[in-house]
Amino acid sequence: MSYSSSDKILAGKIKASLVFYGFEVFLAHEDIRPSLEWQDVILQNLDSTDIFIPIVTKSFKNSKWTDQESGYTLARGKKIIPLAVDNKLPYGFLSSKQAIRYNVSQKNNDITQIIDKIIEEIKKDQKFESNY
Repeated sequence: MSYSSSDKILAGKIKASLVFYGFEVFLAHEDIRPSLEWQDVILQNLDSTDIFIPIVTKSFKNSKWTDQESGYTLARGKKIIPLAVDNKLPYGFLSSKQAIRYNVSQKNNDITQIIDKIIEEIKKDQKFESNY
């Protein structure tokens, strides 16, 4: 996943839910061990990932790294499932991908509904069919 560091709590919730369903999820703020070259670790994970989820929030565009991570995965033809939080839509080349919308402020918008939509989208892709 790609996210602004100010959104790491939301990213952590999404990760925990996906891990519960058996996915391996990389979050830089949780998964990079001290003393490692963090940029190298991020690039290794972007190269090895099958699915990339940019969490587009009001802070996403202000990050120095989210645009680079998004461009890197787009150029490598990775499956991208953008998450548009509180109507902050993907922009630039990411805007070509339909986003899953998530309004944090709505009381009935539970994180499990978003996880269900992400998993549903993954299951539709024949490339991942054998994993289910």
